[in-house]
Amino acid sequence: MAIDYSIGFQRANGTVSAKTFKLGSRHIAAGGSTVVTKTHSFRPITTRTYYPGPHDVTVQANGVLSPSGTFVLERPDGDP
Repeated sequence: MAIDYSIGFQRANGTVSAKTFKLGSRHIAAGGSTVVTKTHSFRPITTRTYYPGPHDVTVQANGVLSPSGTFVLERPDGDP
């Protein structure tokens, strides 16, 4: 089973742009389940600018999308 996650990043113009990341793969028996955890860093990097506002996250297992969740990214204290 291939497991990916997608984050809908807020852009400067207010639109959302999704980026998919590989989470891993698991071998699970029919009817079985597994727990997967992941931490995604939002530290400043040169290839992506993070904008405050609502962002979406969706998990995809074998091409099947889970219901998406939303979180709000806020500016660190002291940033303009």
